[in-house]
Amino acid sequence: MFTGLDHVGQTTTDVHVLHNNSLLFSGLINGFGTASAKSFATTGKVQAGDTIDFVVGYGSNQNYGYDSTGLDVTISTTPLKSVPEASSVLGILSFGAFGIASRLKRR
Repeated sequence: MFTGLDHVGQTTTDVHVLHNNSLLFSGLINGFGTASAKSFATTGKVQAGDTIDFVVGYGSNQNYGYDSTGLDVTISTTPLKSVPEASSVLGILSFGAFGIASRLKRR
């Protein structure tokens, strides 16, 4: 959520959220406090190395005067289905191969 924070003059900023430079959200903040707030929520996949940018511009009046803008962000993860690590799979396979080799030697 983006919010105008400047109580002396009116905040006038443009705000944006980008994922790997692709626009996810865009809005204008005009005013102060909760009345000026712009919220955004989405779900999606983020890979290692991806970027999420929260951008504040100078808004409709084309200057930065009285443009203090707050940002409240929560990024959460959803647990994925458990996948065994490669070393665990190799351990299971080698143990299985050991068991098969032991049975063959007994015959």
